[in-house]
Amino acid sequence: MDYNVYRTASLFISYFTSLFILIYMYALYPENIKKIVVQIAITGSVVFTLFLSYIYIFNRWGLSFIINNTYNYMLIAISIYVFLGLVKACRKNRDALIIILGFTILSVTAVADIFSGFKNARSDYIKYGWLFFILALAFRLSLNFTRSFAKVEQMTEKLLNLDRLKDDFLVNTAHELKTPMHGIIGIAESMASDADSKNSIYAENLSLIISSARRLTELVDNILVFSKMKNKDIVLNLKPVNIWQVVDVVFAVMRPIAKEKNILLINEINEDATNVNADENRLFQIMYNLVGNAIKFTETGEIKASAVVRNDMVEISIRDTGIGIPPEKLYTIFMPFEQLGTYESTSNNGTGLGLGITKKLVEMHDGEISVESEPGKGSVFTFTLRKCKEKPYTASLLKDRNVEESIDKNLPLKRHNNETGIIDKGFKILIADDEPVNLRILSNMLKDENYSLITAGNGSEVFQIIEKHRKPDLLILDAMMPKMSGYEVCRMLREKYPLHDLPVLLVTVKNQPADILAGFEA
Repeated sequence: MDYNVYRTASLFISYFTSLFILIYMYALYPENIKKIVVQIAITGSVVFTLFLSYIYIFNRWGLSFIINNTYNYMLIAISIYVFLGLVKACRKNRDALIIILGFTILSVTAVADIFSGFKNARSDYIKYGWLFFILALAFRLSLNFTRSFAKVEQMTEKLLNLDRLKDDFLVNTAHELKTPMHGIIGIAESMASDADSKNSIYAENLSLIISSARRLTELVDNILVFSKMKNKDIVLNLKPVNIWQVVDVVFAVMRPIAKEKNILLINEINEDATNVNADENRLFQIMYNLVGNAIKFTETGEIKASAVVRNDMVEISIRDTGIGIPPEKLYTIFMPFEQLGTYESTSNNGTGLGLGITKKLVEMHDGEISVESEPGKGSVFTFTLRKCKEKPYTASLLKDRNVEESIDKNLPLKRHNNETGIIDKGFKILIADDEPVNLRILSNMLKDENYSLITAGNGSEVFQIIEKHRKPDLLILDAMMPKMSGYEVCRMLREKYPLHDLPVLLVTVKNQPADILAGFEA
């Protein structure tokens, strides 16, 4: 290679390398290195580059000594300025010490090479300076990355904690809502049981209250299930369930709401040949969501439920004559928080959880769900569940949901006298619950049965009452009470009174197998 070309290239690299170092230092510490100095250095580098180009083009190498020495003096001055700026930066940021060390070694080796050039001696110390400077920069960057990663992890942990706090808040709030909602349902059913069957308007209003309260309870259940799904806490309790019974119960609850919109609910499912293997509570939730969604988007007409057996699967369909779903929405309606809405208003908007939860629950049962719709004509939601040849163990569906004939027919509930002969015997029942509403509900349900009722507000009062009076014939305990839970009260009583001597009923909104097992163990 031509020596002049090599020399020119070396000077070009030297000019711009020094400039880039200055710009980098300015980017790191803009408060300590002035912008005007950077601008001067850029201008100087451009000027020196132009002179160097002139020397190379016109072969005026005699001027190169003057240009190079002038640039060296400017480089020394800028190095001193940057060093002082780094010293100032070190007062606020100790990491600047690393840069100072590397920059000092680089500057010293560069100055040593410059002065050796003045003496016409050749040295090459700067390569060691570059090595130390690059190592210092790498160490400084590694510290930055380490701290950034640590900060990201800290923020991630904080966000996860906030997310858990939000989930806990939702779950706790939902549980707190379930208690008063069950209270509303209980009081309304108690009033309906005392209502005159001839007062149809009064009975119909009570049916609407009960139906609306149950729908709100299902919304609360959706929130709980969504939170559990997010944390993968749902465990299915699979058993034989009769689809006809499930649909009949759901239609009974929804019929008062549907009647307000002149919607006819039709159960076309075969009563005897449609048993599936499913979690009873989750299946109810699926049906409530689908039927509730159909009622929401149907102004008038009918909603039909049907089922078809295909091999080892049962296809259950909910067909409505509502507004239908636009084609572009068919692929998004099962996403969480996705709302169908309407073109004219937002009156039908809900939480957007129902269909998303329904899809997840169906998939957890190894089934599939799909939708067919035509705007203006209605929709058909179809999901599959595994067929079960066994019959349901009990008829607990109707009992658990406590759906009475009056809701189905919009007539007041009528309680039938107990035929076992215990009504007139004046049995004593002790009811313990920290919620006054729940005490009132249970009292209303039992007051007409000629029972002697005693109420307690907590577990301690239970023992006081038993010690003061003779033990009751039946004890009804709220499972969750402050200070002493119903489980603890039951365990302590069992140490003295066996099951046949003092029957105990535990009342709770929790219906998971673990909660039921805890009650039996108590």
